[in-house]
Amino acid sequence: MRYFGSKAAVVARVHRIVSQYAKNGTFCDPFGGIGCVGSYFKAAGYRVVTGDVLRFAHLFQVGRIVLNEIPPFRKLRSHCGVRSTDEIIRLLTSRRGEGGWLTKEYARKRKFFTTANARAIESCWLAIREWSDRGLVTAAESALLLASLIDSADRVANTAGTYYAYLKAWHRKAVRPFQFRLLTPVRGTLRCESHEKDAHALVREVDADVLYLDPPYNQRSHAHYYHLPETMARSETPSVHGASGIPDTVAQTSAFNRPSLAADALADIIRDAKARVVVVHYATSGLVSERQIRTMLSPYKVRSRHVLTAPGYTTQRQPRRTPHIVYVAASRD
Repeated sequence: MRYFGSKAAVVARVHRIVSQYAKNGTFCDPFGGIGCVGSYFKAAGYRVVTGDVLRFAHLFQVGRIVLNEIPPFRKLRSHCGVRSTDEIIRLLTSRRGEGGWLTKEYARKRKFFTTANARAIESCWLAIREWSDRGLVTAAESALLLASLIDSADRVANTAGTYYAYLKAWHRKAVRPFQFRLLTPVRGTLRCESHEKDAHALVREVDADVLYLDPPYNQRSHAHYYHLPETMARSETPSVHGASGIPDTVAQTSAFNRPSLAADALADIIRDAKARVVVVHYATSGLVSERQIRTMLSPYKVRSRHVLTAPGYTTQRQPRRTPHIVYVAASRD
């Protein structure tokens, strides 16, 4: 799934930096997003603990980081009369309904999906919700199915990368037929965890060898830009408004998206951290200045500073590169 703020392009380098100070142990990522960084560190042998306040992000983290392999779906296979997970995937891909709330709001009223794809996506969504309500799938199996559906739907979404707006003309990917694809969990050697929880609350609870802080760095709210994946993850059909179809009850902007609050919010987390190594990954153009970050890290000893360049979110055809800084600080003990 396309996700602004993703560190997919630089995660290997982040690992090389971090491994100089902690080659293993507990890696805590309280702004875990859809699990790009966490899954990489899991595969590298760390015990990963992730968090996010958005449910759809949490579901991705369960599917990619908590699970070690595709679960058996025993009850579901028995109920559906199929013998393999591949048959469940084919069953979901072939489902077609008449279309309801999602089709009306995001295909007929707004061109986020073709009507045919919206009907297929909605049919899968309703099936997964029914299976969960009837106890035919475990919580982890439901999380994997929902995250996979959101990821599969994004592959045919008529967007430039978020759900804040749809494209005026149909993109070539949007007219492809919807196909359900199951996410593949990342294998690891240690038990990992994911929490649908505020970052500050999670940091206060976790004793980490590495605390990796990658908070939002501008005024773009993930809750608004990814409102439809979040609605699908919550199995809700709310009243929506505007060209984007944002739910009337969408969450307010995070403190990290607000210029007057971002620095204090990050400082509070660092102050309450229980970690041997603190890594702060932030954009040079972010709401919090480097001077402020250095002040926050003063209880620790700053060991190194790195500059990385990652793709930045843009609605233009021309790619945008965003410089990032990575500060590594270690406890003075």
